[in-house]
Amino acid sequence: MSSPIQITVSPVSGSRQLSTFIKLPRRLYDGLPGYVPPLDMEERDLLSPRKSAFYDHGFGCYFLAWRDGVPVGRISAQVDALVLRQPGPRTGFFGALDTVDPECVAPLLEAAEAWLKTRQVERIRGPWSLNSNGQSGIMVEGQNEIPMISTPWHPTMLGDAVEKAGYARAMDLLSYRMETGPAAEQANQLPPRLRDRMGNIRMRGLRMDHINEDAEILRDIYNDAWSDTWGNVPLTQREVQGLLKALKPILRSEQYVLAEVDGEPAAIALVVPNMFDVAGDLGGAPSPLGWLQLVPALPVMSSPQPVWCCWVCARNILAPHCVPCCPF
Repeated sequence: MSSPIQITVSPVSGSRQLSTFIKLPRRLYDGLPGYVPPLDMEERDLLSPRKSAFYDHGFGCYFLAWRDGVPVGRISAQVDALVLRQPGPRTGFFGALDTVDPECVAPLLEAAEAWLKTRQVERIRGPWSLNSNGQSGIMVEGQNEIPMISTPWHPTMLGDAVEKAGYARAMDLLSYRMETGPAAEQANQLPPRLRDRMGNIRMRGLRMDHINEDAEILRDIYNDAWSDTWGNVPLTQREVQGLLKALKPILRSEQYVLAEVDGEPAAIALVVPNMFDVAGDLGGAPSPLGWLQLVPALPVMSSPQPVWCCWVCARNILAPHCVPCCPF
């Protein structure tokens, strides 16, 4: 009887393997119920050292798992200098963990652990791709729900396989859905006499001719609002400016809602279309014909499509009062 083919794990080397690493989930999960591939260009912006803003303040290593010369899994190991400045144990991260083979999980994690330990890491958390401002967590439920951008998709076995490899759940990450319509509007009325308690409240949208300035306001409020949150890594200027510039072709002024109290920015909400609705059936790398189908759909926001809310946040001192001021 022949012995099973051994799994080997090796660091990603060269542009060809990097491309394999980025596209691997689409190859692994193709045909699985509920899986819709993200666009390759978005994955490359997230993971490519040349494009990802993470590498302005972090460094890492990517690994591929192989069986008989075929890639069957992947993982990243990374260290974020912004996290190292925070109090507590020296923390490193793993992320981009994808496979359909439970036997791959332990070898992949061991490779990431070995790399991190040589960087004097004392605690390992994950998965984060590549930190808490990217894709977070393992999907343990909801594989057949509507796919949403920035939400990773994993087969149901992956969470159990990670725990069997010695990891324990640290935090639950929940997603919520809100149906729009009269009932939602009625449930989200401003509290009585809110303006009297808070002072002069003013709402405005995005200034398309001052997008960098409004991006900095978003970053400032976001970092203050999330400063005490578990696992938080502050957004950098490049990260948030890159986000708004990338969204500029499809972003309307009313999708950026800023609440000012007595003339000072206090709370913010940013809502963008769920790109899976317009690109999900085009595959991870649309053909020229696919792009022609995608581009006209980008500005369409009046249809009843699911919408992904990027951020709803208020300054810590005002949070109990300000969040209701950002209706959608």
